[in-house]
Amino acid sequence: MELLNGDEFPVVDAHCHPCPETYPETWADFCRSFSLSVPRPGRKAPAGAGLVEEQMLLEMARLFGCEPEPDAVMAERRERAADLVGYTRWLMQDAGIRGMVVDFGYPQPPLSPNYWREMTGVPVGEIFRIEPLIQRLLGECSDFASFRVRYLEGVAGALSRPDCKGLKSIIAYRTGLGVHPASEQQAEQSFAVRDGEPVSLKPLRDWCLLQAMELCRLYRKPMTIHTGAGDSEIKLEIARPELLYDILTKDPYAEVPVVLVHAGYPWCRQAAFMARVLENVYLDTSLLSPFSGYGGVKLLLEEVLHTATVEKVMHGSDCFAVPEVAWLGAILTRRALVELFQELVDRGFVREAFARFAIRSVLMENAQKLFAM
Repeated sequence: MELLNGDEFPVVDAHCHPCPETYPETWADFCRSFSLSVPRPGRKAPAGAGLVEEQMLLEMARLFGCEPEPDAVMAERRERAADLVGYTRWLMQDAGIRGMVVDFGYPQPPLSPNYWREMTGVPVGEIFRIEPLIQRLLGECSDFASFRVRYLEGVAGALSRPDCKGLKSIIAYRTGLGVHPASEQQAEQSFAVRDGEPVSLKPLRDWCLLQAMELCRLYRKPMTIHTGAGDSEIKLEIARPELLYDILTKDPYAEVPVVLVHAGYPWCRQAAFMARVLENVYLDTSLLSPFSGYGGVKLLLEEVLHTATVEKVMHGSDCFAVPEVAWLGAILTRRALVELFQELVDRGFVREAFARFAIRSVLMENAQKLFAM
C-alpha cells in the first residue's frame, strides 16, 4: 500500500558546486561536462554510456516532454537554456530543491556566490575551501611567520561572514586523510624545506587542517572533509575515511562537527560506522547520487542508513559543470528514499511516522540544522 508521496519532501543539497555558463552542443559533450575523468592533455574526457547518463536522458526527456533520444533532448536543452537563469531555476523547482550548501573552491578561478544565487533562485550557504588559500600563500609568503598570520586571518575572516556556513578541505587529494597532530615547529620546518612534493608538505598541511578545525570549533561551524572517491586524480589509497578516526576522537577536534563528504565512497560502511559512534561526525551522500545511478543510490542509501542514524545523513549531489547534476541527484535520492522506506513500512520494520521523519531528515532538515540554513 503506497503511503509516501515523493512530492511532499523538498530538498536541501548539502554538497555541491556552482556551474559556469556552458552550452554543450551535443549529447556527448553534455555527458563529458560532468564526467569524473579528468581529461589528459590533448584528449577529451570520455562521454560515458552508463546508467547515470541513461537516467539523465530519460529524466530530461520527461521534463521536456520530448522523445528520449539524445538529439531530441539536446535540441530542447539548447532552446530552453538560451535563458540559462530561467532554465536553471526551472530545474531547481522541478526537483524540489529549496537550498544549496555550495563549495565555491571549485571551479577556479572561483565563481561569485551572488551569481549562483541569481542563477538558482534558492538560498545558498557558502563553504570556504582552505586549499586555494594555502596554495596562494605558499607562493606569496617567504617565511612561515607571515604564512601563519595570513592563513589564520584568512580562515577566520571567512568564518566570520554570516553567509559562510563552514569550511572544506580536500587534503585527501594532497597528502591524505592520515592526519597527525603537527606542532607549529613541525609546520615551520615543513614550510622551510617545501619542494612541491607531498611528503615535504604533509606536516604543514596537517597543521593547516587542524587549525581550521579549531577555528570551526570557536565559530561553531562545521568542517567538511573530502573522503573516498572523487575525480580521477584522487589518491584512493590515502582517502579512506577510517584514516581520520583517531584525530576525530581527540580533543579539541572531537568537539567540531565534521562532515565526511561523499560518505567515503566506496568505503560507505566505514563512514556510516563513524557517524554512528562519534557524536561529531556526519556524512553526505554526494557523488553517490547521481553518479551511481538510481539502483546504486538506493543500494548505498540502504547500506548507510542501516548503520548511521538518520539524523547524521544528508543528501548531496556534488553538482558541477551543469545544473542538471543537482536536479537529477535530488530526483534519484528522493525516489530511492521513498521506495526504500515504503518497503520497510510495508514489511512492518518501521512506522510510517518514522519513515516520513527519516526522509525529511536526510533530504532537508539535517542540512538545515547543521549549516544553519
